[in-house]
Amino acid sequence: MRSIFALPLLAVLLVACAVEPSPSPSSEDPASPAPRAGAAPLTEVPSFGSNPGALKMFRYVPPGLPAGAPLVVAMHGCTQSASVYSTLTEWNVLADRYRFAVVFPEQPRSNNSSFCFNWFQLGDISRGQGEALSIKQMVDVMTSDVGSDPARVFATGLSAGGFMTEVLLATYPDVFRGGAVNAGGPYACATSLINTSACQQGNVNRSAQQWGQLVRDAFPGYGGPYPRLIAFHGASDTTVAPADLEQSVAQWSNVLGIDAVADVSETFRTATRKVYRDGAGVAMIETYLIAGSGHALSVDPGAATDQGGSTGAFSEDHDLYSSYYAARFWGLLDDAPGGDRTAPTVTLTAPAAGSTVSGTVTLAASASDDVGVTRVDFLVDGAVVGGATAAPYALALDSRTLSNGAHVLGARALDAAGNVGVAPTRTVTVQNGGGGGGGARLETFSAAGGTDQPGWTLGGFTLVTSKDATGVLGSRSLTATAAPRFGTVTRTATWSGLALGAGATLSYQRQLSFSNANLQARARLQVFVNDGADHLIDEQVHSALGSYVEATWTRRAALDLSAFAGKVVTLKLVVTATDLSSTVTRATAWLDQLELR
Repeated sequence: MRSIFALPLLAVLLVACAVEPSPSPSSEDPASPAPRAGAAPLTEVPSFGSNPGALKMFRYVPPGLPAGAPLVVAMHGCTQSASVYSTLTEWNVLADRYRFAVVFPEQPRSNNSSFCFNWFQLGDISRGQGEALSIKQMVDVMTSDVGSDPARVFATGLSAGGFMTEVLLATYPDVFRGGAVNAGGPYACATSLINTSACQQGNVNRSAQQWGQLVRDAFPGYGGPYPRLIAFHGASDTTVAPADLEQSVAQWSNVLGIDAVADVSETFRTATRKVYRDGAGVAMIETYLIAGSGHALSVDPGAATDQGGSTGAFSEDHDLYSSYYAARFWGLLDDAPGGDRTAPTVTLTAPAAGSTVSGTVTLAASASDDVGVTRVDFLVDGAVVGGATAAPYALALDSRTLSNGAHVLGARALDAAGNVGVAPTRTVTVQNGGGGGGGARLETFSAAGGTDQPGWTLGGFTLVTSKDATGVLGSRSLTATAAPRFGTVTRTATWSGLALGAGATLSYQRQLSFSNANLQARARLQVFVNDGADHLIDEQVHSALGSYVEATWTRRAALDLSAFAGKVVTLKLVVTATDLSSTVTRATAWLDQLELR
């Protein structure tokens, strides 16, 4: 499969070999595939302000579009043109159907020999400068000449256009309400030609706070809301690594004030779909990691409502029409005649309010909608613990993962248009106890002093609130990071004085991250029981090239400790990382909900 590069020609020569289509003989623009029959051509707007980025502006305005309609800004990838991108994405077809206008900025060859937007040049990605300002001026022209609604302006793009989308969201959060990124990456991932390669390979290492600060610094003093983000990325993309998708989530979750743990993670057709919501249940970030896709736009030609787009160079059929799902995420489908603006209704039906529960508990709800319910999520203490996509809506919850005491249960229902209905909450009491000879012990790190149980020596581990398996506000998890830097680093924590009875078991929750690994790197999480000697009872090892990330908590349940019956032992938690040829490898483990029974 051919690849479209987010880099300009010089950078392409530094990292790989570009394949570009020949320019049209009648224009400097790349040749366009044949448009769908009946699709109206784009109209060029020759003047739209000072245009410091020297871009071209094309637009599509459906006939009879009234003032106050939304506006989408759609940016092509390298070697493409506005007309090519319009044909592949069929944004104009969606504009006719759902009644909004579209602007297609275009990069001329005089700015970039590969027709790439200059997403890596400070002079083009800063507020009030270069290409970013030129595109903002295109929006200004649309609001003044066409009457586009300034409160409903959205940006989208592929590859270099995808990177440029995040530039616009960062530099003009007061202009753009949302963005849709196809095979792009985080804002300010590269700020010069020399570091574009590291960016595209996913090798720019920053914390979520650092990524977020780059966005906040793009418009100092801004105190308004930031745009919501939807992103599509090929799981086999070797031009812009899937790690760039993870970095975008880290950046924008930090900016939007939500955590980077997905509230929904599911298989949707050919993709892994994840949704990250705020405290009110609103989807702020949605991502699709598309299996079998390289560096390409995902389309789904067909006649169904959610089908469309055209295949061609850098556009592949993966049964997922990205333009449609971007429009749905932004709420543009609601503006169509008969659009769905009615939220589902949902009610918890089990367990009973005020009841005392233990062991495995069935959470159940009834839900209905005028069009159809797509999912019901169940919540404990405000955090999503799972969901169901079909009636009867139910979830089996292991209450032993919760601390004893009162907990608030909730449910919310979603429909295909993104409307959310919320059920009245109810409170139950969790009471688990007994067993294991020495009595059941549950460690959630939720006590005021940090640990619930005596006998802890944290060593190289710390307690943090950034990740927590209980979902209780202010609760902690136990974490350690090992950065080997040309060697081996080991972090150890112990829990001593544990009296074990017959049939004792250990359960715990973990979340692991191993980043920037080369072929010589290795990371390991080990759990030992020490009765005078170390006995390995659980282990997770990663030694492959790249990154390993557990996006959600993994529960290790009922590990057998019967060999230590009648003994007083020490539990040892060990994180080890080895890398003899790099300084950037990092291995991190978060542990929570340790239970001895």
